[in-house]
Parts: sequence; C-alpha cells; structure tokens
Amino acid sequence: MKPEVFEVDSIDDLTVDIHVIGYIPQGESTILFIKNKGVIIYSIVTDCYNSSVFRKVEDILSNNGVDDINVFIWTHPHFDHSKGIEEFLNAKDKSKKAHIFLPKCVDSKMDEYMVAKKTK
Repeated sequence: MKPEVFEVDSIDDLTVDIHVIGYIPQGESTILFIKNKGVIIYSIVTDCYNSSVFRKVEDILSNNGVDDINVFIWTHPHFDHSKGIEEFLNAKDKSKKAHIFLPKCVDSKMDEYMVAKKTK
C-alpha cells in the first residue's frame, strides 16, 4: 500500500481528535480525525456498532462534515464491534476509496462488499 502524504505548512498545525464511542450494554467504535489548521484532512474509523437506534458513529462523522472516510479498521468479528458494518460502509464510503483493514475471518457479506469495491 502506498503511503498517504499530508500537505501541511507546519507540524504545529496538525492535531488529532479522538472520539471513543461505547454503548451500554455493548458496542464500541473509535473515530480519529487528523486536522490541519482545524480542518479534517483524514478520517479513521475503528469498528462499528450501528443500528436503527444507535448511530453515534455516523452522527459524529456527519456533524464534522465527513461524507467519505479514509480508513476503516475492523478489529474482530464480535457483534458489539461489527453490527451494521455493511450499512455503515455503504453510507460513509460512498466513493469506495477507503482503505479497509479486516481480520482474516470475515463473513461472506463483507467479502461481497470488498469484491464490489474492487470492481468499481
């Protein structure tokens, strides 16, 4: 994979915002925004727990003007780290350009998403 290059005037202009989302009784996700002078230049989402009731990950991205994430990392296939991944990626990786990192034990629906992504 080719390294990403950020165009910045000064390292002092870079900041990282970290959002850790945890639902009761289960469900976890982390969002990182790399910012240059306060403007998001890169977004990373780790894990997903989205449902019709819990949409905090999408809400945080939308509230920060992020329509397409740059990276999605799925750490493991436990339900509380996986619920709604397919729908989430369809909503927040519309350009199908995000780097997606998956565990070896992915299910067939995620395999289908990756095949569809590569053919676009």
